[in-house]
Amino acid sequence: SCLFGSGEGSAVSRVCARAKADCSRGIVVAGHSQGAWLATLAKDHEPRVRAVLGLGNGVHERVSIPALNLDVAADLSACILPKARALPADRLRVVNGEAEYAYGTSLEADMRAITGIDCPSGKLDCLRPNGSGWAFFPNAASETDVGGPDGGLVARHCFFANTPPGDCGETYAGLNSTWAKGTAPHSREPNLTWLASFTDPPAK
Repeated sequence: SCLFGSGEGSAVSRVCARAKADCSRGIVVAGHSQGAWLATLAKDHEPRVRAVLGLGNGVHERVSIPALNLDVAADLSACILPKARALPADRLRVVNGEAEYAYGTSLEADMRAITGIDCPSGKLDCLRPNGSGWAFFPNAASETDVGGPDGGLVARHCFFANTPPGDCGETYAGLNSTWAKGTAPHSREPNLTWLASFTDPPAK
C-alpha cells in the first residue's frame, strides 16, 4: 500500500502527480524478484493497474546462502495466485531464467499457477494470444559461463544481466545482449511493447 495505495505520499500518487504523467491512460508495472511480487499485487491497491511483467517471479521461494548464514523460505499461495489477487491471469507475463534457482523444484509449477496457463513441460514459452503467460530466458542465450562440472552457460535469477558466477552480485558487466536487443518473448523490448499495449493512446 505504500507503493500503490491512494495515500498522498505513495509512490504511484507521486508519479501520477508529475506534469508529464497521465495515469488516466492506465498504469503498467514491472518488477524483479520481490519487486515482481509487489508488481503482481499492485492492482490490489491501485485499480488503474492494467498489466504486469514479473521477472524472477514465482510462488514458493527457497534460497539458502551459507556464506551469509541466510536461509529464506516463502509461500505466497494465499495472496499471489489468480483467485486471491485483483490482477487477472491474462494480464500477467512472467519471465524466469531457465536455470532459475530461487523457486527450486517448484519453478515450472509456480509459473503455471501464478499465470493460470499450462503448457507441456520443457516448453520455453507458454503465451496466450494476448501475450500474457510465461517464458523462460534460455540458458543458451546467457552470456554467463560458470564453468564447473556441468560447464556451459546458465540463465539464473538475474538472467538479464552479465552477472558474476554467484549471480545477482554487486558488480556485473552490463545487460545481456539477447535480453537488451532480442526479439523473442523472453527479451526486453517485446515485453515492454506487450506492457504498453494495455495503455490508452495519448489524447490528441
